[in-house]
Amino acid sequence: MTALAASRPALDLHRFDRRGLRVAAGARVALAVAVAITAGALSHHLGGAIEAAIGAIIAGMSSLEGAYRSRIVTMVVGAIVFAASATVGATLGHVLVAEMAILAIWGLAAGWAVALGPAAGVIGLEAVLGVVLFADQHLALGPALVAGWWTLAGGLGELLLVGFALPFVRSPMERTAAATLLAERASTLRAIGSAPPSVLDLEGSETLRQALREPQPFSDPAILDALRSIADEAERIRLEAAAIATARTHVQVALDDDVPDARIVADAIDTALTALADGLDVLARRLMTQRHHEPPPTIARILGVALWTLERAGDDHGALGEGAREATVAIENLAASLRSLDHLGAVVLGRAAPMRRADGTNLRVEGELRASLHDAMATLRRSLAPSSEVGHHGARVAATLVVAVALAASLPVAHRYWLPLTVIFVLRPDFTTTLRRAFARSMGTVIGVGLVTALLALTHPSTVTLAAASVALAGLAIATQRANYLLFSFAVSSLVVVLLAFTGAPALGLAIDRSVYTVLGSLLAVMAVIAWPSWERGRVGERLATLLEADAQHAALLGSAWESGTPTARVAVTDARRRARLARQRAEASVSRWLDEPRHSGSDPVNDDERVLGVLAAVRRYVWSALVLDRLLDLERTTPAPSVPLGRLGNDLADLLQSCAAAARGDRFAVDVARARTTQIELATALLASESSAPHVSERNRVIMRETDRMVAAATTIAHLLAVSTRPRDREGPEDRGLAHDAR
Repeated sequence: MTALAASRPALDLHRFDRRGLRVAAGARVALAVAVAITAGALSHHLGGAIEAAIGAIIAGMSSLEGAYRSRIVTMVVGAIVFAASATVGATLGHVLVAEMAILAIWGLAAGWAVALGPAAGVIGLEAVLGVVLFADQHLALGPALVAGWWTLAGGLGELLLVGFALPFVRSPMERTAAATLLAERASTLRAIGSAPPSVLDLEGSETLRQALREPQPFSDPAILDALRSIADEAERIRLEAAAIATARTHVQVALDDDVPDARIVADAIDTALTALADGLDVLARRLMTQRHHEPPPTIARILGVALWTLERAGDDHGALGEGAREATVAIENLAASLRSLDHLGAVVLGRAAPMRRADGTNLRVEGELRASLHDAMATLRRSLAPSSEVGHHGARVAATLVVAVALAASLPVAHRYWLPLTVIFVLRPDFTTTLRRAFARSMGTVIGVGLVTALLALTHPSTVTLAAASVALAGLAIATQRANYLLFSFAVSSLVVVLLAFTGAPALGLAIDRSVYTVLGSLLAVMAVIAWPSWERGRVGERLATLLEADAQHAALLGSAWESGTPTARVAVTDARRRARLARQRAEASVSRWLDEPRHSGSDPVNDDERVLGVLAAVRRYVWSALVLDRLLDLERTTPAPSVPLGRLGNDLADLLQSCAAAARGDRFAVDVARARTTQIELATALLASESSAPHVSERNRVIMRETDRMVAAATTIAHLLAVSTRPRDREGPEDRGLAHDAR
């Protein structure tokens, strides 16, 4: 394994993702646990109260999935599945053969459920947890049904808390997503001077659009329209950010060449971007807090001074003038978007009347709240193919759980459920995530279990103290589940110890037993992934091919839209751009996981790494220029100009990228690589010949010539990187075929 692959999982343990912190969900679970334990203590049914508290915690895990209706459905199904599994585990879990058979079936289903989405994956996990946690109960059917009922009651109690809170807060998820999106755009504008590629690394718009696919029941349609318009304006800001970043690079060239006034122009751009970012931050705080925050009164003055400086520099005929002119247009458009967002935010907060745009270009996010049963079954059938990742994962989970139960039964260590419990939490479909979870689970459990067990054994706390600790740890576990897995593992492990302590103070030796089981379970999960692998390197080629196909479709639609100029064509370009962005995120995540995997001794990782990373870098250069053309196309709505014959070049680029996608899968090239360059030269010649008296048309044509030249160069680079394998064919494994072109 490379040093990089070995070090990343450990180094990632300290990362805390604030976006994944769920304080409200943690507080709800803490309240549900407090109510359950208090009611049990007052009614002298403490055992049932503990089971109800476990049910509430499980429902709290489900509450992190979905938005409104889908979240309720996930919680209900999860609570029922967990209660049924707990009943089965309590009844049959003490019979070793029966427990192994049940966990094999449950584990197979849990692994397969991943194909249906995160919510189904969580329900599958909860089904296994029900069997594992209650397998040591040794109950008859009647008491087992009672135990299952208590867990169901706790889950339904948590469901009532979630349902009770929904009607009293207006569009909380949508507002939070919109606020996060605007704050993200503000950070992007501030970083343009130092890190322009951050323009491509934006996910907030998809988060908001996903929230709007399932809005809060009985929401005001005007508020939903305003939120959709906020998503549209945020996308326009993204396009303007790409344009102004390009302008900033031109100014930087002039700055490097010591052109007079270049520093003044660069400072003007950076100052304007900072002022615009401050305005976006104010709007984000308004949406997040539902309170009125006044934007800094100096924004208008700063923008005025910056635009005056840029307009003076725009008379220069070199790179400085070109950058100043492009920056002027982009800053003016960003200021217009800021004014529009100010009004839309007021509509969302009920402080202004809705206003529809005259051009009617607001995008409407259509879609079903969930897939139909037919679509779900079709997805599941595709995912269960013998060579599929999900099929491998389901079988791997089932086999590893059986081995874990058998191993735990053979060891003279109490609380044997801890071993399969660790396995089901740690084992993931890919090697990298499994390894990271193994590190986090081991460290969190050893620290949490050791510390809490020692404290309980030495202090003999009262029932009230145990209840308070249970409430705090339950809230911490749910709140940090998506923020930091190490902290989540610490909280969950400690919580289990505290809940079990209601039956008596644990001995110090139990801390060692549980720590041993945790380390064994983590090792078992990692060994399962290595022994029965689903290596990411077998999927990198397909992910790259999907990305290139998405960019090819966008290129063809972009060229067509420039020629036709119809609103329908522009909407199609926007949809294609969104699909390409998602494909790029998946491809980059796949490559990141692949880089963390161990290498085969017969491979040449340096050449592979350089080639694949070179493709991604070229794709980013291509996308950068495509975003600039998208932005120009969007400006055509308000500043009409003669159409540009980009259709042929778009088709040639699409053909070239499609051939690159085929090469990423291991097929031959079937297109002339130089054809796109020839078409681009002809386009540039035609644009130069068509002189226009309108300055904005001439400036637009210059930008088109420059950016199409860069797009063709990037696509050609991709073609050359994928055209010839850097490794001999006889040393390639079958899983590596998607990364190399068969030159035979």
